[in-house]
Amino acid sequence: MLRRLIRSLSCGLSASDAAAAGGPAPPERPSFQTEQVQQEGAATSSAPAPCAVLLSSPDFPLPPPDYIRQHGESLTTGFVIAQVYKLEWRGVLLVAKWGEWVWPTEGTVCAFVGSHSSVPVAKYYGSYKHGNHLYQFYSFLPGQSLFDFCYQWTPADERDVVGNVLSIVRDLWAMPPPGYVGSFDRYGRGALGGYLEPPPPRPGEPDKGTPARYPYDMHWPNPSAFFDWVHDQYLRKGGDPSRWHADVEPGLARAAAPVFVHTDLAARNVLVDANSGRVTGLIDFFPAGWYPREVQWLLLRGELENAREAGRHDVPFVEALAEAVAGELTEQAKRAGPIWWDALFAVPL
Repeated sequence: MLRRLIRSLSCGLSASDAAAAGGPAPPERPSFQTEQVQQEGAATSSAPAPCAVLLSSPDFPLPPPDYIRQHGESLTTGFVIAQVYKLEWRGVLLVAKWGEWVWPTEGTVCAFVGSHSSVPVAKYYGSYKHGNHLYQFYSFLPGQSLFDFCYQWTPADERDVVGNVLSIVRDLWAMPPPGYVGSFDRYGRGALGGYLEPPPPRPGEPDKGTPARYPYDMHWPNPSAFFDWVHDQYLRKGGDPSRWHADVEPGLARAAAPVFVHTDLAARNVLVDANSGRVTGLIDFFPAGWYPREVQWLLLRGELENAREAGRHDVPFVEALAEAVAGELTEQAKRAGPIWWDALFAVPL
């Protein structure tokens, strides 16, 4: 199943491809390249098996798994679903990320954001599949996690960092949108893809029935079609039609273009300079997509709720950022958003 998902998701752009594309939308489905590659630099005592399925062309041969483990420094802490190592390779400081739940989409997104904005993101070098694990390689970004920096910051630091992250959000929103609403590459999971009921089956397809937990094709041609779907979900889950027309519909920007939404804009995914508090990087772009801009705020509301329930020390940052992003929305959008968003998640998974 993982191989099939990776094949369906592998529409990645390298940094050079994205710069040469000239347009904002990723290609529909580029040819899938399969190679048997024996990576150089393997340990002589235990050479790894050939790494099958090269998903994108790197700038140089990539380090093999054994080399990463023997010469790299682990950057992962706590409960993780992917391993992240820092290592030097051919004079370049790299970050290697791998695991069964690492998706090609993240490299695609980094390449796109790096080519269409001034947001500080890692350069994406390439990836390969080894066994059941996808290995991705990025340039190393300096700085420490904002989650750790929050322990020591002052009120002035908080104000500066929140302002810096808000500027990044605006920069992401300014990127040229594609002609659809949904997950970044149309095929991977986005802000909504892994948690809600799938769209109606196409003619001849079986009904998927229960809410899906894995990636599926979930996108809409425009915001109006997206909000039509939201309206249908709202009614199916017992929403009051009169409340929709009075409190929700006036706040829906049906004619507005979708914006790029980083769907995990948490403190752990923001890197900062420990001395100045300047944001040096934004990471973990896998579940990204093109959505109405209020989705960024609604996701932050959810992150704030989680932070409060867990008693996390980054609550002030999440709260301040959610408030700052809310300031970018109309009052009608802020009134309508929580109503339709909460209704979407009303059915237990």
